[in-house]
Amino acid sequence: MTIVSPHQKKSIKVLIAIFLSLATGSMAFAGIILYNQLVDLRHDVAQAGDDLREQEVFNAELKNKLYALTDPQNPEAFLANRGLIRDNNPRYGSKQVSIARAN
Repeated sequence: MTIVSPHQKKSIKVLIAIFLSLATGSMAFAGIILYNQLVDLRHDVAQAGDDLREQEVFNAELKNKLYALTDPQNPEAFLANRGLIRDNNPRYGSKQVSIARAN
């Protein structure tokens, strides 16, 4: 004859083993998530570095264009390219200011 006892108490060792396996599994899952975030962060940093280098090159090109336009060595070419002429006798506007004297 077989004796069935459905309400046996589980051993404390079994409960500890279940708890430790759940803790280990959740720690492994958290480690995978953290590693994925680290890889994403490294990729973003590398991309930002590439973008920064591109912007530095673009900035240097703009500075070269600006310096070429405002080159003090060749002002005549700058004036001629824009259709400007040199005025040999410039007349600057002036405004006479009179100060009233109080007597």
